[in-house]
Amino acid sequence: MKMYKKTLFLICLVPLLGLLMIGCGAGVLGGGKTCTYGDTVRQHGETFSSEDGCNTCSCDNGSVMCTLRACPNPGKSCGMLSSHVCSASEVCIYPIGTCDKQNVTTGTCSAKNVDCVEIYQPVCGCDGKTYGNACSAHSQGVSIARDGKCEAPVLCRHAGKEYKVGETFKDDCNDCTCREDGQVVCTRRACEKVCGGFGGFKCGEGEFCLFGTHCGEADGSGVCKAKPTSCNLNYAPVCGCDGKTYGNECAAHSSGVSVRAQGKCEAQKRSCVYNGKTYKHGDSFEASDGCNKCTCLDGGVSCTKVGCARSCGGMDPNPNSCQRGFFCDYGARCGAKGVEGVCKPKPQGCTEEYAPVCGCDGRTHGNACSAHSVGVSIVHIGECKKPMACSYNGKTYKIGDIFKSTDGCNDCLCQTGGSVACTQKACGTKCGAGGYLCKKGEYCKYAMGVCGSKAGVCKPLGPKACPDRDGPVCGCDGKMYNNECHAESLGVSIAHAGACAVPPTPFP
Repeated sequence: MKMYKKTLFLICLVPLLGLLMIGCGAGVLGGGKTCTYGDTVRQHGETFSSEDGCNTCSCDNGSVMCTLRACPNPGKSCGMLSSHVCSASEVCIYPIGTCDKQNVTTGTCSAKNVDCVEIYQPVCGCDGKTYGNACSAHSQGVSIARDGKCEAPVLCRHAGKEYKVGETFKDDCNDCTCREDGQVVCTRRACEKVCGGFGGFKCGEGEFCLFGTHCGEADGSGVCKAKPTSCNLNYAPVCGCDGKTYGNECAAHSSGVSVRAQGKCEAQKRSCVYNGKTYKHGDSFEASDGCNKCTCLDGGVSCTKVGCARSCGGMDPNPNSCQRGFFCDYGARCGAKGVEGVCKPKPQGCTEEYAPVCGCDGRTHGNACSAHSVGVSIVHIGECKKPMACSYNGKTYKIGDIFKSTDGCNDCLCQTGGSVACTQKACGTKCGAGGYLCKKGEYCKYAMGVCGSKAGVCKPLGPKACPDRDGPVCGCDGKMYNNECHAESLGVSIAHAGACAVPPTPFP
């Protein structure tokens, strides 16, 4: 045992507590409330590791008290690169501050479930929990992240997602871990890039897209591989995806071509006719449904069978025109007249995460999935707080409804929150029946065949010079004109096309 300088000391064994007490009684080390342990002066209440590396000591009013756990044999290590495994009554403890075990070579075996001193010297464990002292953490098999209490739970953010401390996850082909400092560490394996397929991703310079025997047909995907820069001359013919025979697989790959089959290529493959167009063997093209893709395969056509998004709503008189198990998702327009949506499947199961959304039914749903599962589109994120209807000109409209403004020519929309927004088009002044007299230089234009029986709209008189085409029309004044332009230039609306067979009743 190392002799401590400055002061005579006694060693007291306290077997009932499992402690070794250094400097009890007369001649307390360091004097006062401090303790000297090794070459270090410790403060009263301070907890620290003993010299054996496996026990814990504390300074108690000038006395150093240490646990008496049995330590592993010198050099008996454990952990990632060590062949030694701790016994059933031990755990492998790593150095303080080391929670990422992937970067640790070895740890030290420590006994589990031992009695520890009840001195409060908090430490933060690698499991994110606070322990009373280092001994308490080690006895539970937990290594120490740092001295002091654990702060609020740290979350790591990576690629738009959150992870808990210690959680491991995949990033492409690499493994990642959320560290206790909130940082994410990942392995650095080179991942194969996916190419071809629906995404149509292309490989970099010096690479080619290696497909299986499907050769990328029907939108199959492949992986990017480096083109070989040299090949042997062994003759082991293969048939490339381009329909050509190559001396061996390496020769095909060096030309950026995948292999369809072993052996020479057979006779020239047949072309295909699809929707009136001719395609060569191996060509890919869009299916007639507009969302699937097809490939010409030796005279036959093979197409993917992806479910296509189907439009719904709009002018369809049946608002529930989607197939069973689907609903019409209108977005924030909520199925207003004339607005189209897209048929989407109703989710069969949703999480209980509370991320409220306001549905087109005016109710708050727990999350978007919950709303969609009952066939309800979403007006906005968050709870429904404002009125879900608009009042305009004595009538009530639903959110998303489109209706005519009071001027009769502009369109209005019932917006989220109950407000009404209308277009601001310049409208013609009503004239004729129930209307007004038009200004100088204008005339009252009626719809064809109306001739004053209903209101018209004030319009500027037509051009002075008109072409002599389009054939005759019969004006509301009972006279025939060369064409509509001639009639309008004189301020006359049209009764009907063609000559006046029976003169209409003139309307002043």
